[in-house]
Formats: sequence, structure tokens, C-alpha cells
Amino acid sequence: MNGDWWRQQFGDQDTFAVSISLGRDPHPCGDPEVDGGWGSIALWVKGRCLTRNISREAGTNDEVRWNLGSILEWLVRVGPRLANEERFPLRAIRCRDGCDWVDETEDAPQVLDGPGESEWFVTRSEWRNHHSLRFAAQDVAFPNVVLRRLGSSLEVSWDNETWGTTRPGLTFVEQRGAELVDGAHAARVLLQAVREATRVVAERHQLAFWEGLARQAADSRADEHDWRWLVPAQTARTIQTDLRELDAKLREHTRLNADGWFVSHTLETLTLRQFVPSSASELERVLRFVSEASRDPVSDRLRKLVAPTPPPRIKPWLQGYERALEVREELGWGDDPVPELTTWLRDQGVTVDTSGFARAIDLLVLRATRDDVSGWAASMALNPQASSRLRSEIASAAALGHLLMDAEDAGRRAAVAVEGEREDWPSAARARAFGVMLRLPTGGVRRVLQGRSRIDAQQVAKVMEHFATGPIATTRHLKNLGFIDEEREAEILGELLAA
Repeated sequence: MNGDWWRQQFGDQDTFAVSISLGRDPHPCGDPEVDGGWGSIALWVKGRCLTRNISREAGTNDEVRWNLGSILEWLVRVGPRLANEERFPLRAIRCRDGCDWVDETEDAPQVLDGPGESEWFVTRSEWRNHHSLRFAAQDVAFPNVVLRRLGSSLEVSWDNETWGTTRPGLTFVEQRGAELVDGAHAARVLLQAVREATRVVAERHQLAFWEGLARQAADSRADEHDWRWLVPAQTARTIQTDLRELDAKLREHTRLNADGWFVSHTLETLTLRQFVPSSASELERVLRFVSEASRDPVSDRLRKLVAPTPPPRIKPWLQGYERALEVREELGWGDDPVPELTTWLRDQGVTVDTSGFARAIDLLVLRATRDDVSGWAASMALNPQASSRLRSEIASAAALGHLLMDAEDAGRRAAVAVEGEREDWPSAARARAFGVMLRLPTGGVRRVLQGRSRIDAQQVAKVMEHFATGPIATTRHLKNLGFIDEEREAEILGELLAA
């Protein structure tokens, strides 16, 4: 135990755990407040030890050993924000997790001028300061781990491939990955660890810094304004400024329901976390749609197809493809064209709005568990003026993908998906892949093309006519299936759009 006088594990290594030990500093600096916090910390997620490292001097260790004062102080300072903030403050395309966002935003867009570029990096750094373990203590050789909220989960991602350590000869075993853990549980584990570690140091050494930090940790919890981390900053400001009644409702919810650092979602925040409205009136229209959504159950036929699961963070589209073919088989559609989907969805008890009531939203899908045993109720809004033609072409099919696959928020017993600028990319990519494959099954496409080795615009038009699909979805899907290459895709699409 390296002379440790205290050691404790918080949580379960198979889900989420933090282990902290405290001992005598082998190389004291002479400052009692620093030397008194010498110890180690280890982080476990789904059976993986993210702090496990190999060094030339000490071999393999599960923990990072250093002065823990600045680490524990950082956790007390950032706790509620770390446990609740989900949205990234800067846009980045195809981000699968927090580490991806850090990588994608390393360089500012070239269109930004000097002040704009400076603001970009200040915003990026400020977010990392609250979510990246390496910012807990700049002098500690921590693994590159980023934590952020995702729905009712805490997303833990790590990337020690792109970003190595500053200490020569030290390597972390877990190189790249991401896991979702129960957010409320993870927040409780972190807060309990901080409270106990600061308490025992304060009691042993009776130093002002540690006694003050122990008091802060004991009192630390989400305050009534910390609901704001659940939604994008712009959306929170709109609510606080223009929608005072909603602000009061969310503050009361936080006061009554905060679990330490963790703030559970309301149906409003579950919806608003995924988009930034252009105005308070647009925000109100979206919430009105959600609050007035149908409570009537969907058909048994559709209910039996619902199989919620978090999307893979790597190649989520593959799961979308696979599920679409399974749904086709279960519905008896085989390789034939699907029925007109909006009509079919309504026949299955789904409320479908196509008025395009919110410019910031391409589609919105709400699936809620009914209070009785009759299953799910479902509503969706499809924007005919979506942000891209591809999204318009597959809107109803992608919405069905969200309806069938998206995991629900445990506290609200509901799943809300919003596609647009602030969408969760893995969920959206999976649903869009589902939509394309549902409309254009591989076997049916092969049958229409009749084994032709060279595909031209005329052949693609035949596929479009047979399956009633649009040019962009069809040509892109044929490229992804290997029927045409990227160069031919551009040529064929140009011909189709010019026709």
C-alpha cells in the first residue's frame, strides 16, 4: 500500500468507481497543505481501469499517485456542471463523444477573424476546464479523460492515442474508447469520494485549506439554477430572460429533485437539450407540441418493433442498417417498396405533424411510456424545409428509426429525438442509416439493377422510381453499398438534379 494510512473505493468497478488512497509524501515540498494531500486516485468504468499505466520506473499501476489537493478542489468547483452539461459550446461535425469534440475543435474555422478566433479558443478552453480530467491539475500525469452528461447518462470518453502524456516513459493502457454509465450513480460516486477524502485529510492534519475544502465538499450540491447546464447556453438565456414561468418551474424542479450534483431532466429540458430556438416563440411552439402530444397507444404491431438501445459511438450507421432489414422482415415487406410511410405511421397510431413549426428542427420524435400497461404513445414532427435535401427525402423513415431505437430517459420514461444543428450525431447517424436502408433494401436494389456492372443515371432513376426515393438518398446509398464510386456519385447526381 506504499505506506498509505487511508484507502477507500467508491462505487463498483463493473459500472463506475473511484478509488482514493492517502499516505506520506516520499518527497515533501515543505508546504504542509500540499504534502498532506499526497495519495493516489484510480478511475474504473465498465470494468476498465482508465488510470492503469505502465512506466519505466514503477511498472504497471492502476492508479495515478500525486498530491491530490488540486484534483479534489477542482472536482468540488466543477461538480454540478461536469455532471449535467451535455451540449458542446462550439459546433463540430460528426462528434461521437467528448474526446472527438476536443480533437475536432483544436483548430478554429478559417473564416474567423482575429477576435473571432480568440473567442473560439477561449470558449473551447473554458469547456475543457470543466470536463477534462487533465485540467484538474496541470502538474499531474492524468489520462486524457473527458466526462459530460448525455441524456440521463454520464458519457466517459478517453483518448490517449491522439494526446500522449507529458511524462516520458509513461503510457496509459486504455488508449481510446467511450462508455455510458448511469449519470445519477456516477455523480453520487464522485461526490461521495470527494467528501470522504477531504474530510479524512482535514481531520488528520487540521489545516485551514483542507478544513475549508472539506466544508465546501460537504455543502456541495446542485443549486436551483443548475438546470441551465441541461440545455445549450443560448436556450437557457432565452428561458431566463423571456420565459420566466418556465424558468421558475425548472428552478423548483431542481430544488426538489437534485441528487447531489445530478439534476434529472424534465420533459422540457429533455427536448430543449438538442436544439437552439431562433426565438422564445419558437421555443414555446416546440414545447406546446410536446406537451400536447398524443397519449393514445400505438398499434401492437408497431409496439412490438420498439427495441431501445444506446447507439454505438463507432460506426453507428451499421446498427441502423441491420435494424432496418430486421424491421422489414418482421413487417413482411421483404425487398419490396415500403408503403407511404406518413400514412402508415398514422395508421399505427403515431401523430405526425408536417407543418414545419420550428426552423431549427429537421425532425422531432417523442416516444413516451404510458402509465398503464398498453405500451407506447408516439408523436413526430417533420419539417418539410429541412436543413438538407437528404434529410427531407428520408424524414419519415429516419423518424421511425428514432422511434424504434432511441433509448429513453429513465426518469421521464420518455425518449425525445431532435435532428438539427445540435443533434446527437451517433443517434442521428444511426436513424438516418435506418431510414435509407428501410427505403432502399440491398436485395431490392440488386434486383432492380439486375446485376449490371456499370451504373449510370438512367439505372439510378429506375431505382428511384421503383422505391419512390429521392436522388440524393439514392445515389449516396448506392455509393455506400459499393455500386458506384464517389466520382460516379457526383456525376450521376449532377445529371439527376439537372434533369
